[in-house]
Amino acid sequence: TDLGVPVNDVVGMEDRKFVRESVAEIYRQIESDLKEAITCFKASNLTKTCFRWNLPATYLLASRVSLYKKEYDKAIEYVIAAQPQLYDLSAMSDDDYFLNEKNPEILFTYGYYLVSYYAWLAKCNFPISDDLQALYGDNDWRLTHFFYKRRAVYTARKSETSGTTGIYGYAFRTAEAYLNRAEAYARKYKKKIGGLTRDAKTKLQSYAWPGNVRELQHAIERAVILSDGPMLR
Repeated sequence: TDLGVPVNDVVGMEDRKFVRESVAEIYRQIESDLKEAITCFKASNLTKTCFRWNLPATYLLASRVSLYKKEYDKAIEYVIAAQPQLYDLSAMSDDDYFLNEKNPEILFTYGYYLVSYYAWLAKCNFPISDDLQALYGDNDWRLTHFFYKRRAVYTARKSETSGTTGIYGYAFRTAEAYLNRAEAYARKYKKKIGGLTRDAKTKLQSYAWPGNVRELQHAIERAVILSDGPMLR
């Protein structure tokens, strides 16, 4: 019954004052719009592009709403439907940027300024910490592709000041899909997971994962369900 914002579902123009709706009504409207959007995207033959709203991005937003409402099974189902993909860092050249329009991890990008503008501002002000840098090995592709090394200092490798990534500064990414699903499982089974043990990290890194991302997802989920402490073993 708590009041939220007014809901304006009028297509044309009307001379009227809109009143605040209840939070429950606002969530009902959001869910209704998302379900209709999913139906419309499924019926369309549009090719996915990160510059326009699309079906995977809609599923991701729906999973976020389900988490807010503590409907964890729905959140999991929406993430599975989104079929999140990962970017193959081994296929990137030294001149490529992680944030680019061909990256399948970027479901939808929006905003005004290009990422290059943010990167230019951040270079001298926000280098990565020594603790963060120490988490990566010398041959870790994430270190070389996510960050830019200049005079022994790593900063965000989003783009150079002379170039552009071709995308905007904000994005819906598959990283949130994995986090939403992990949080849904943790809350569903009432687990407080703090991370992985050193042995678990070694096993994950040394295994070839022939089933790719799906096999990794199921392994993590099984570990969450069977865990009897804050660390996954």
